[in-house]
Amino acid sequence: MDNSKLITEFNSDATEWEYDDFILEVQTYIDKSRIKNFFCYGLNLTWRKVAGYTLFETTDAETLINRITPNTPNFTIRLEKTDERGVVQVTTYHHDAPTGEIMYLMSQQKCNRLGVMEEFFGQ
Repeated sequence: MDNSKLITEFNSDATEWEYDDFILEVQTYIDKSRIKNFFCYGLNLTWRKVAGYTLFETTDAETLINRITPNTPNFTIRLEKTDERGVVQVTTYHHDAPTGEIMYLMSQQKCNRLGVMEEFFGQ
């Protein structure tokens, strides 16, 4: 695994100070990227292999994490840079996806430029 692309990672079994460090690292990513309008999508999510996306506005790390993590107290998340500038790969592991599921996080503007909605969601 190429750690040079790693932005941050977190396991919900971590200590409170590890969570605080994780949130600080996510906040640093938001501040550096200057993104306020986010788009996140995934294909083949959970054991049901569903696709979905979310659009939201935030400049707050905890809000971002709450929008892209599963509704379960036990999960692991990893954020990594991709070869496509401005696109972050988000991998989450939880009870419905023990081997991990991949989503992509970017600005809504980047989503429009890449044509993600047209390509994957027919919109």
